[in-house]
Amino acid sequence: MAYRKFRSLVVVPLIAAPILLGFGSHTSHAGQTASDAFDMGWCLGVASYQASVNQVGLANTAIGTCTAPVTRLIETGVLGRTSIFANVQSFPDLHAGLVSWRERYEIEIRRKSNNAANAYRLGLLAGLAEGQCTSPVWGGADGAWRYANDALKQAQTLIATSSLSRLRFDRQLMNDALYYTGSFFRARADAYRRVVALKGSYRNVVLVSNY
Repeated sequence: MAYRKFRSLVVVPLIAAPILLGFGSHTSHAGQTASDAFDMGWCLGVASYQASVNQVGLANTAIGTCTAPVTRLIETGVLGRTSIFANVQSFPDLHAGLVSWRERYEIEIRRKSNNAANAYRLGLLAGLAEGQCTSPVWGGADGAWRYANDALKQAQTLIATSSLSRLRFDRQLMNDALYYTGSFFRARADAYRRVVALKGSYRNVVLVSNY
């Protein structure tokens, strides 16, 4: 099965925002908002990959998992009422439509919360990497491993250069994911497990922080 490369995401200049972080066990309103934005980005990242390989059903399934976080983001005023769910079926090119919408969403979220927008982009990059790790075209010099690794490198840069740097992410999880996506000689299944572990851990860090 052929697959398409995801569009390279350029890390845009980020607006510095002073934030006070807490690391208790209780979820703050800000943490929930950022976590919802992360989840939404992840959904759209996975959906973008599936759409790029013409797996429309799987792309729609991924989009469907956005329902709860998107609903909360709308209810809290972070997103407007216009939703991708009402428009996805009308996209003549689902992949191109998702790329356009995911960029529009980041702009919209950033208008309300720079921190939540950074979490959204982190989730998007994690979703793109996870999607690539499901590709049957893993090996070769131009295999999916390369695009998964590129997405993770962008995520690493985003964390280092934005307000996300103040959160206590497990660096070893990122190092492991980068290692296992760093060569087609490493098993795709191992890479997938590392990316999924990273996604779950980083989402929880965002959720429980007063971000």
